[in-house]
Amino acid sequence: MTDKEAVQCIRFLAAYYPNIALSTETVVMYSQHLMRWPYDTAQYAITRLVEKSKFFPSVAEILQAIQHLENHLPGAAEAWEEVTQQIRACGTWKTPAWSAPIIQRAVQTLGWYNLCISEHPSTDRAHFLKIYTELVEAERWKEGGRSQLEATAERGYLDGPSA
Repeated sequence: MTDKEAVQCIRFLAAYYPNIALSTETVVMYSQHLMRWPYDTAQYAITRLVEKSKFFPSVAEILQAIQHLENHLPGAAEAWEEVTQQIRACGTWKTPAWSAPIIQRAVQTLGWYNLCISEHPSTDRAHFLKIYTELVEAERWKEGGRSQLEATAERGYLDGPSA
């Protein structure tokens, strides 16, 4: 996720807790930790957290929620089964609800409308399984852009005294 998206996640989170005042430093520190993760996953985890938390969550709580999502990704066949269930339940006239953001990304790649009206479910399945598997692999191996150390150095926090 980008710096901008990470800040967006923190602002989204802060909107649920109007009595909390976040300093710029706090937003920067939270953002640095979030940047390692995909935006969709972080946003979904934050949404789930605010449904359960009375108080503004710590970085550790947010990361735990994200890791929980990451570790509980459905397998490719299970994800395809969810897609076929949503096609039957929603069709082109309703918005499907996905158990994981990565399923939504795979479906968006193929096109929800195209999947709904397709006359070639075997071909769609093959394409979905390939795309989903690639997305899962990318999520698991992705560095998340820059490492924390690089991001910290870029912000000038590691600069030594000027000569």
